[in-house]
Amino acid sequence: MSSMILLGISIVVYLLAYVLLGLWLNKKRTPGSERKTPAYTKRDDWDFVPAKGPVLFGHQFAAIAGLGVIAGPIAGAAFGWLPVLLWFLAGGIFLGAVQNFGVLSIIVREKEAAIGPAIEKTMGRKTRLLFLVFAWAVTVALMAALTRIGALSLTGSQINEAGEEIMSSANGAVAMASMLLIPLSIGFGYFNQKKKGLFFRTLLGLLILALCIAAGFCFPLYQSQGVWTVVILLFLWLSSVMPVWALLQSRNYLGSFLLYIMMAAAVLGIFWMDPKMNIPAVSGWQADGNLAFPFLFLLSGPVVSGFHGLVSSEITARQLKNEKSGKAVGYGTALLAALAGVIVLLTAGSTVQDLAHLKTETPFALFTAGADSFFEEMGVPSDGLNLIHIVIHLGVSTAILTSLDTLARLGRTLLQEIFEPKKKGKPRRIQDKYIAGALTVAAAAAFTFVRVEEAWEIFGICSMILSAFLFWFFACWFRQHKKRYGLILIPGLFLSITALGAVGILLKETVNSLWLGENLSLSQEVLGILLGVIGLTGLLLTGCGLLTLLRKKRKGEDKVKKIIFATGNEDKMKEIREILADTDWQVQSLKEAGIQADIVEDGKTFEENAEIKAKTICQMTGEIVLADDSGLEIDYLNKEPGIYSARYMGEDTSYHIKNARLIERLDQVPDEKRTARFVCAIAAAFPDGSVKTVRGVMEGRIGYEEKGENGFGYDPIFYLPEYGCTSAELSREEKNEISHRGKALRAIKKELV
Repeated sequence: MSSMILLGISIVVYLLAYVLLGLWLNKKRTPGSERKTPAYTKRDDWDFVPAKGPVLFGHQFAAIAGLGVIAGPIAGAAFGWLPVLLWFLAGGIFLGAVQNFGVLSIIVREKEAAIGPAIEKTMGRKTRLLFLVFAWAVTVALMAALTRIGALSLTGSQINEAGEEIMSSANGAVAMASMLLIPLSIGFGYFNQKKKGLFFRTLLGLLILALCIAAGFCFPLYQSQGVWTVVILLFLWLSSVMPVWALLQSRNYLGSFLLYIMMAAAVLGIFWMDPKMNIPAVSGWQADGNLAFPFLFLLSGPVVSGFHGLVSSEITARQLKNEKSGKAVGYGTALLAALAGVIVLLTAGSTVQDLAHLKTETPFALFTAGADSFFEEMGVPSDGLNLIHIVIHLGVSTAILTSLDTLARLGRTLLQEIFEPKKKGKPRRIQDKYIAGALTVAAAAAFTFVRVEEAWEIFGICSMILSAFLFWFFACWFRQHKKRYGLILIPGLFLSITALGAVGILLKETVNSLWLGENLSLSQEVLGILLGVIGLTGLLLTGCGLLTLLRKKRKGEDKVKKIIFATGNEDKMKEIREILADTDWQVQSLKEAGIQADIVEDGKTFEENAEIKAKTICQMTGEIVLADDSGLEIDYLNKEPGIYSARYMGEDTSYHIKNARLIERLDQVPDEKRTARFVCAIAAAFPDGSVKTVRGVMEGRIGYEEKGENGFGYDPIFYLPEYGCTSAELSREEKNEISHRGKALRAIKKELV
């Protein structure tokens, strides 16, 4: 089969999925670009900081397109290229990308912007603790495995069995380039935060990256595996505790270009040479003693991984600038990672001699050799081939190291959430980022003495258990928010059955060995115990999801069922929903609630009018009702139009005419006497007869002409000196932050909560 045709089909399928399914998911999520994300609401310029779209895209892609992109498809190819390709297409589109996009979309709307509190609010504190402890433990083990592999990829000096020192120029070159990339990333991150002009700084960063590669080529760095292990562990601690923009984000962004180059080189070779697949389409439903189901799905890492979901929730969600970019960052990067896996599959599958050859080398060596062979057949000279080999090797090493530094920061944040006090107060000592980061890296260091990298099936199972639980969490979150969740149960069930089925098969092999009286090694006994613990954890997490969905109501779930806002103004309702988006409240307008009422607002103050409306609708419906009364007070006009703002010059008079009249009345009045304010009073009426009222005020002055199109009512003439524009010229995000209605809504929200 032509690898060029297979690659072309895959690219088209992924593009269609991004455009069509991505658009559908975006509509279901109803993103609001004006709503502030946690990067702004919790900004500390350390963990929470808004990132530029291209930077965050590259960071997310590099973080999830790690080791599994290369190892997964080649390991899965033992079953033939067709089942792996189909799994990468279907699984990547409907599982992996949906998972990453879903968790990112949910977490950016959660107040704490972290997976732990979101799980606790949806499924309970015990479920939260079980998930976080399991996720942290698996993260630490994976860090240890990747540290060993990463150190080996940088090792340029090794002693063979004869006691001779063997030097690897490729590894030495990659080591030098990798070390130079660290200070480059810190410098790039600093200037990226302080200056504008990302395009030109990126070009400069890529130029320096090229110089790093050249320096590695000319001045290779030779050290032993032990030295590199220590260096990597120190690097991981730094990456886990430094500001996210200073090292992790910037290094992943620059490193992503190496991955793009690596992918582009392989794509160029496939389209140029159009090699045929040398491995069979289907080799059978069993390979190396493993059944295609479930083990094919466990080995194919870039398709769906619980770690990718955790990265989206714990790291990426804290840097997302606005919700609309979530489609590209969450859904797009997952599809690109799956496409990268397809490219690796086609590169290795078309350049090896046969299926048996897949077992002769590591997946990294097979992919690198395959990409090299493309350019060799194109007639590239030997010096050029050496450079290409080093660049691809550096790309592979970068994929490992980007996974590592991301896992280090992820482990640190998970440990902080594990020890978060039940009642908010002073953080515990262990929650200090430096201590939590050090403990996480130290735990990983302890496991670097064990060959944990050989237990890839175990990591695949753990990753799938985490992913399955995230889908159970989605279903519970949708249920809590009164949304349909039936379709979400399908991937949750499939992933749970796959992961637990694999645990059952592996445990059965261990039990059979014991039954037959075979003497098990210590590692086999430990593996059996570990499988039992993992299987039990998977069952408990699955059970937590099912029980949450099946039980009638969680305690406190219905404290606020539905709130009616007594207005028919659609612009006002849009503003209200954006400000209250981080609550679980179902807010309906009078029209949406099917209520028609002719209420006489004869109060003498804004508060009295708001109370009249709220009480009237509350008595009619028996629901909690919010009502507001707002208006414009102009000091020079004795606070006119005041409570009569909506009826000023008659209710049928357009605001354009009203605004012109007010400007006319203030003709020749100097700036210092044109002071005015918007006032909003909100009343909350409860079925028990009680009422709470709050007030919000926005100070400004009346301008000389209408300006701006983003507001309504008197916004175009309400000038804000500190912003140098009218209320109608503000973005919706800025207006919601400072507006009278925004302040009043936040105040009443505190009263209700």
